[in-house]
Amino acid sequence: MNPFELHIPTRIYFGEEKKESFFDQLTEYGSNVLLVIGGGSVKRLGFLDKVLKSLEHRDIKVTLFEGIEPNPHAQTIDKAAALGKNEKVDFVLAFGGGSVMDASKAIAGLIHDNENEIWPYVLGEPKYKKMKGALPVAAIPTTAATASEVTAHAVISNPEVKGKSPVSYPFMKPSA
Repeated sequence: MNPFELHIPTRIYFGEEKKESFFDQLTEYGSNVLLVIGGGSVKRLGFLDKVLKSLEHRDIKVTLFEGIEPNPHAQTIDKAAALGKNEKVDFVLAFGGGSVMDASKAIAGLIHDNENEIWPYVLGEPKYKKMKGALPVAAIPTTAATASEVTAHAVISNPEVKGKSPVSYPFMKPSA
């Protein structure tokens, strides 16, 4: 085996008995969260109610954004960020698969920088802008193998230009 070094500052909580520790960690990020979900399977299966109760138990105000599509669209990210800015959220909680986690990282950057559109931040854009930071992001992955919960990258789609590009900054990496 070849030697290597790996630095993953994301705190991983694994197992049912670690659930409370995860939600306790979130209180360090603030008391107002934008909870981001996809098409609603977490809602239909009853998992969303459990997360909402855990957040409520810790006096964390929740603003829910539902509707992140597969290969998250820039326009959807823009809408979610506008909601988060309007509600003055302290952090973003992604509850879903890779698309939800990617979108949440981009949303956190837009809110932090008080910007309205994500597409100018994607790599390769002619009028490329650099992000200055991101709100804390925490993730509850519902799928395996995307690794979005531990990376600083997000892939964004834009149907208007028929494009798909990454946004990547070290500060976009989820904290928990």
